[in-house]
Amino acid sequence: WAAEEYYEGAPLAQVLKSRSPLNTLQALELGIKISEALAHAHGKGVAHGLLTTESVSVLGSLAVKVADFQILYAMAPAGTRDARYCAPEILSGEAPSPQSDIFSLGVILYELMTGRRPFTAEQAMDIALDRNYEAPAAPADLNAHVPPLLNSVILKALKPRPASRYETASDLLSELLLCRSSIVRSLNRERFQEQSMALKPSIPPPARAADPPPPPPRDRDLSLDDLGKSLDLDGDMDTGQYRKRQIFAIAAVAILIATFAGIGGFLFRSCGGIRDNLGTGESGVVQVPNVVNLDETEAKFKLGHADLKTEIEKVYSADVPEGLVIRQDPPAGKKVKVGRTVKLIVSLGDQELVVRDLRKMPLREAEQLAKDMGFRVEVEREYSESVALDHVVDQLPKPGEKSSAGKLIKLFVSNGPEPREIDMPDLIGKNINDVHRILAENGIPYGDIKSVPTNAYDVGVVVSQSILPGTRVNTKSMGDVQIFVAEPAAGGAGGVSPDDDPFYDGDNAADSKLKKKNMNVTVTQDGSEVVVEVVDRNGRSEAYRGRHNGGETVPLSLEGRGDVFVKVFINGRLEQQVKF
Repeated sequence: WAAEEYYEGAPLAQVLKSRSPLNTLQALELGIKISEALAHAHGKGVAHGLLTTESVSVLGSLAVKVADFQILYAMAPAGTRDARYCAPEILSGEAPSPQSDIFSLGVILYELMTGRRPFTAEQAMDIALDRNYEAPAAPADLNAHVPPLLNSVILKALKPRPASRYETASDLLSELLLCRSSIVRSLNRERFQEQSMALKPSIPPPARAADPPPPPPRDRDLSLDDLGKSLDLDGDMDTGQYRKRQIFAIAAVAILIATFAGIGGFLFRSCGGIRDNLGTGESGVVQVPNVVNLDETEAKFKLGHADLKTEIEKVYSADVPEGLVIRQDPPAGKKVKVGRTVKLIVSLGDQELVVRDLRKMPLREAEQLAKDMGFRVEVEREYSESVALDHVVDQLPKPGEKSSAGKLIKLFVSNGPEPREIDMPDLIGKNINDVHRILAENGIPYGDIKSVPTNAYDVGVVVSQSILPGTRVNTKSMGDVQIFVAEPAAGGAGGVSPDDDPFYDGDNAADSKLKKKNMNVTVTQDGSEVVVEVVDRNGRSEAYRGRHNGGETVPLSLEGRGDVFVKVFINGRLEQQVKF
């Protein structure tokens, strides 16, 4: 069981049966009171869950009580809830939220203004299941007394997607208060005109064949006085007293008209008849209002109220719900001439795109193609044994799936094979094309290829490498291996003489002479392996190999025939080259 406050009042459903539809101002006042109650509850973190005309009671002076917060929702099985007032997400099984309450209030506002609900129970279920959604008839089409702004406010509250409705009940309340102010201003203008007409002398109308048809009925005697009375509206003030007040009011109006006519004529002559708009202080100039994030209809109404025209351009947007203004030009706050056109960029909502296959493409090409399709791109690196370095391994969304323009597409890009420890392969004597393949297969990084002039090797063959073959290396931390490739060497001016060719295989006497050299190698790191390689006319040979600690000096006695080149490797890396 549950206990609630006792109060005297009639359910809104009963009031609507006996008096539906109410006049516009009465109906709007009830909607404002319900919005105030919801805004207060939402501020405390409480959503109603199942707001209907049965859970709203009307007291005297148009006061309302909103009851059954969470009670009807919790106690009523899903199949027994009144679907005509339920937001689509509630019918789909989601928990109540401020947006679901705003939808239910939109249904009540629609019913207050038109005397009927926007959806049948069957239509409500179709909306919840994303089947055959058809927007309800505009309230203004069913009740000519509903002004454009109020019409758009109600339709926005009834949007099927929660993100397209008002974000909070306070936002909806602000719009309803603006609608009430607009209606009150309109009523005051009408009454002023009627009282002004009563002061004019009665002039017999010219003879005519027949009387014109009577004017359309007014909005059931739309009256500001109704706001201060209870719903029975039976009380009337004393007729004689009312008559005296009416005569006094007419006389006062006459004096005001005469006074303002004189002042107005003076101002019109002084200012050339040009008015100052929206408090800008400049004649014929208005300040552009902010309409970003408003519904297109609301934006047009707001700009039209400021004497500005509109031009609409619609674009797809993954971030802004359909029908809302994304941006405006001129921007809000800018002063422009009356009648200026404001361009509005309005969202068409998400645009579904079919994702292309970007796998195995080079990263730069795949990125550009994804951006051309309208996606944002995020790159994540991973190792791959089968996909080349800097090529796309995989992607999300997958090829053929649908996504929206502006959404993120994630590219998984190859970093090459996973790092591992290997023995440095012997590349000397191999063609450079084969060397590229060997290095790629083993995940060995390498820098620029350097050329060595020599006639001892064919062009394009590797003659030297900066890491000694057989050295144990980690492919991630080893750094680049330096590769030296043979290029033609010609004797004479500008060429390379046989004496400067470390690989020259000559047979003259000078080349056969044995040469000797003593040198020292200093070690800086404990446990370092020192390997010394000699290249002379007889080819390549290992002259020394040993391990030493930091600070030790290794004495070397070296010899060779012809031009002798000495290469010193420490821990597999070329550290020193000497020619003698």
